[in-house]
Amino acid sequence: MKTKSKNVAKAAEHWQRCRQEDLPRAFYAYDDEENQSERVVTFRLKGEQNIERLLKEIKDPQNFKFIVHLGLGNADLSAPIPSTPAFELYLQVYNEKGDWQENCVQLAWEKNARFSKAMEDGTDSGTNAIPAASAYLFVQSWLEMPEFALAKPFTAATRVMGQRVKAYIFSPEESLSILQDIKNSSKNIVDIHLGSGLAVWDHPFSFRPVVEVQGAVNLKDNEVRTTPMNATGLLNEDGDSYYDFAKPCPPGAP
Repeated sequence: MKTKSKNVAKAAEHWQRCRQEDLPRAFYAYDDEENQSERVVTFRLKGEQNIERLLKEIKDPQNFKFIVHLGLGNADLSAPIPSTPAFELYLQVYNEKGDWQENCVQLAWEKNARFSKAMEDGTDSGTNAIPAASAYLFVQSWLEMPEFALAKPFTAATRVMGQRVKAYIFSPEESLSILQDIKNSSKNIVDIHLGSGLAVWDHPFSFRPVVEVQGAVNLKDNEVRTTPMNATGLLNEDGDSYYDFAKPCPPGAP
């Protein structure tokens, strides 16, 4: 569902004001179907109406950006693990200067997503193999990280030392490619997986959101996929596309 900018701003404020030692608790939720708590890894936007609600905000397909905003619900992190995680993700269509936190939709935690189960099969499973190796490794790294260290990927290790990341911005080329994949898919599912990589000068946070568009290409019909120049979006054997190259803010800005 579309979220009012003031709600996104409040979630972003809660995210920034949460103490470092409390943050790891935001990434756990209780799965009442499995009767167990688990680390969250995937957030999902699904359904034709929800997808259309997001895409209709695009004014110029050649000149917009998808932005992933990080937030935190107004939750008591000292309480028992909730059924809905405190950590929140919002996907925005950013058209022009001044649009910050506008045109956002909130994604929902998906407890039965690909990476929630794929780890059980190991990295050699043909069914779950992802040619976009970096995307796979980012998610694997997130899942293997000790609980006490879960706040670390969101804190800058270089350049803007000590600051907490606010959002991740996809370039116009990447955004157009994601848009084309979404329009080409009949599944109407966009996932954002939590990942962790290496912090470098241009990307001072090790946290990496991985966008997956399910059914971006129909490989059974030998469909040919054309992506914009400088876009990534590598495919797996099921025709799902993955994007893990977004610019963090700070230090970047739309």
